[in-house]
Amino acid sequence: MKIIESRCGILCTQCESNDTSSAGDNGRCIEACHMWANYESHGIGTCELSANEVISALEKEKNLTLATCTDSRVTIRPMSHISNGLTIYFQTGEYYLKTQQIKANPNVAISVGTYEIEGLAEIIGHPMDESNQFFIKKFRARHQNYAERWSALPNAVVVKVEIRLVRQWRYIDGKPYIATIRFDKRNIKPHIETGSLDVENFVQAVAKQDAATLRTYFAPDAEICWHDSNEQFTVDEYIRANCEYPGKWSGEVQRVEKIEGGMVIITKIFSDESSHLVTAFAKLEDGKISRLDEYYSDCGEAPNWRKTMKIGKPINQNK
Repeated sequence: MKIIESRCGILCTQCESNDTSSAGDNGRCIEACHMWANYESHGIGTCELSANEVISALEKEKNLTLATCTDSRVTIRPMSHISNGLTIYFQTGEYYLKTQQIKANPNVAISVGTYEIEGLAEIIGHPMDESNQFFIKKFRARHQNYAERWSALPNAVVVKVEIRLVRQWRYIDGKPYIATIRFDKRNIKPHIETGSLDVENFVQAVAKQDAATLRTYFAPDAEICWHDSNEQFTVDEYIRANCEYPGKWSGEVQRVEKIEGGMVIITKIFSDESSHLVTAFAKLEDGKISRLDEYYSDCGEAPNWRKTMKIGKPINQNK
């Protein structure tokens, strides 16, 4: 974990510089810097919070606490939720107070475990809409009784929350820190959809070893190749190999590039024991994967022999 000693480096990632004078044109930044000065004077430091920590907490916890506000009235309630990466989903009624408050003011606050979350909410339709099939499938699996009772009601709606800021208090070597991560236009990962292939949900199906969902992305006669181990699979063989692979895994899309006839997908796949980067070349026909060539590599630090050379620098300072 990297400890941030600069005054506004983590509490206000709007700043591009550690020099607080660079915040002059941003009122929120100035406020954050003043807040940090107050924390600092009380012996409270700041540190970086990783996106993976937040994703894991959202997957682990089945319920959250949601706060909404309009006209100086703040209301709060527990909610059953699902998540997809750093996006939160829940269902409610179209005419409920929280729904009306979200329509008037989409800025919401959420508590999940010990994480404090700020986000932007959007109503995206009925749980049974074709566009929300991913939601109802996962929501039924996670909250079966709730879904059976409420999801089919005519005034039910799905709410999507894009996370903007997360904080958590923690102690490091006995000293209090505020761990923070902000998702703005510089580092938020938007929903990625290329043509009719939903890349983000495909990667999640791979990581979660969801056989039924995985099958929907492939043409029946598709070929899948794992080049690092010299293996070629049919769709059925690939799904079995993937879904019976030992361990509990998570996935993050790092990059997607369109190429002629398909796309290149670079994904980080990780568990508690290991982490890998996967470069996949997907050939598409009628929106389905007809051939998938995957190349795996291990994530980790530079070897000691190269560290002693004292050359280069980290691509990502947070790793």
